[in-house]
Amino acid sequence: MKILVAASLLSCALAGCTTAERVQSHATLATSWKHVTLYQSNEQFAYATSAGAADELNELAASVALDFKRLTATEPATLIMIARDVEDPPFLDDFQAEFTWLVNESAAVFGQAVDAKSEFNTVVQQMTSQGVDPAIGAGIRPFIIRTSALSESAEGEQGAESSAPTGSPYAAILPTTDYLDAAIEAMMAASMKRERVTWAQRLLLAPMMPSMKSKMRRTMLGVCRATLFSSHAKAQGWTDEESRKHVDAYVEQLGLGK
Repeated sequence: MKILVAASLLSCALAGCTTAERVQSHATLATSWKHVTLYQSNEQFAYATSAGAADELNELAASVALDFKRLTATEPATLIMIARDVEDPPFLDDFQAEFTWLVNESAAVFGQAVDAKSEFNTVVQQMTSQGVDPAIGAGIRPFIIRTSALSESAEGEQGAESSAPTGSPYAAILPTTDYLDAAIEAMMAASMKRERVTWAQRLLLAPMMPSMKSKMRRTMLGVCRATLFSSHAKAQGWTDEESRKHVDAYVEQLGLGK
């Protein structure tokens, strides 16, 4: 039986099929938020513009939840995932308004003091100096926000009256791998242009490009995993010292501290 199940899952993966199903109604979650729709994979929920994006984030959430339980011997919190996919519009019409909202919300979750406007200006300056669209640079960053902030930000929109489900204190806004790949392509293209790399030099670099892109993607996905792990730790009500101990251990395991 296990062999049959494994074969079925492998066949599904090779065919590119998904298991996420669109949620038609939910007791406490809106079936849509902004431009994304609510999907469910097993017991995990995700807002996304496609079932594939929802599946990807739900699988990531389940994987990190297992890591958290294994490393801390503690039940993880239930997180609501929100996908930022490659062709999706921004969640708010104004890039600065969206970024500062997410920065402030994330800071509130982790009890940090931030200057969102200054952080926005820094991102814009860094990305612009590198020849990259600041929105792309900001989009690769994972954010943890209160689930209640979803209804607050959608005031006056359909489903805005819905509240956060019991046991789901936080929502995670994460880029999909397609978004990360597109961002990496844009950043590397900008770097080539900025450094005035000739076509002859690009041909010499070509064999190394796949491994460079793969390393960048792994690092970015590692940051997403660490962010999800941090939200699980925060939800436990541990002291800052205890949370930091577990998060630091996970970051080291991911190889992000090297």
